[in-house]
Parts: sequence; structure tokens; C-alpha cells
Amino acid sequence: DYFDNLKDIGGLIKTLEELSFIVGKYPLIFTCRKFEEGGYRRVSQSQKVKLMEAAIKSRKIDIVDMELANEEENIKRISLIARENRVKIILSHHDFKATPGKEEIIGKLVKAQELGADIGKIALMPKDKRDVLKLLEASLEAGEKHVHIPLITMAMGDKGQMTRIVGGFFGSAITFARGRASSAPGQLDIGQIREIIGSLY
Repeated sequence: DYFDNLKDIGGLIKTLEELSFIVGKYPLIFTCRKFEEGGYRRVSQSQKVKLMEAAIKSRKIDIVDMELANEEENIKRISLIARENRVKIILSHHDFKATPGKEEIIGKLVKAQELGADIGKIALMPKDKRDVLKLLEASLEAGEKHVHIPLITMAMGDKGQMTRIVGGFFGSAITFARGRASSAPGQLDIGQIREIIGSLY
């Protein structure tokens, strides 16, 4: 959704080729984020599916990230194409306004697994410390009792920063850090993350 010309499929593929060369051995995640879940601009679902299909079939990406809020038919289509091209799929949910109840959080992660995700992801906005604890408790319980795929879970904003550091203790497989600019509120600088996590794990 940050790509300048979303209708230029050829330009997209060329950019992915260049990016895959730059990142080398590191996995490259492709997404076209829904505006309501933090995307840069509004993109129709049909255009999003076209972009994801092209990115997957280029085999220049390792993982595609698609929101659970998309139509199930499109999720299943992208999942099938991803498997055919040996690309992993993250099914994600982002709420930039609130943190739902623990059971709803777990339910979103279970749904991701049921729809064929290789990785389930949830990012929520806490209003207070109890919301942060709720996210961490839901992550731990989901991983121990309900979900058998890797999970990525985090609370956003200043209140949720600690989850980007300690999430691994509660079952989150990946954290996100700020490079040149943040892609979500509460991201810490990558240097800080490496130093802190390196001393903990």
C-alpha cells in the first residue's frame, strides 16, 4: 500500500527483485495493508488480490501477510496460490482503537489457523496495563492450548512497548522494530530491540 503505482505490476515485480537481492538471506514479507488496519491508502480488495497473486508468483517474497477481515473466498485463493509457490502466509488482525476480551483474541488466532495460516498475527491498542496483560495472557493460552502454528502478538502504542520485548516469553515468534520510520505506533528502534532482546534471550 506504500507502492507508488499499485497498477504497475511489472514495476512491483522489479522492485521485489531488487528488494530480495538487498535483504539476501532474510525473509521478505509482502503485504498490502487494509486502510482500516493501518494501511497507507485505500486499495480495493480485487486490486489487493491481484498484487498479492503477482508477488507470490514472482517467488521473490517468502511470506505474504493478509488480514482476516478480507473475504474468506479471497483468503482461501491467496492461501492456495501461496502454497503452490512455496510462500508462507500470515493471517492477521489489527485494532488501532482497543483491545477486545481474551476469548476474542484467542478466537482470532484460532480462526487464522482454521483458514490455513502458517502464522497467526494480532496487534491491538491497549488502553491500560490490564489490556497489555490480557494480550500477553491470551497469547500464552492460545499457544499452549488452542493453536499449533507460530504466533505474532503485540500491544501497540507506548503502553504496549513492553510486549515487543517480552512477547517471546509468552509465545510470540516475531517482533517488529523501527528502521527509518515506524509502520505502527510503539515500535522501538531496531538497535534498541537487538540490544535488549539480546540480553534477555
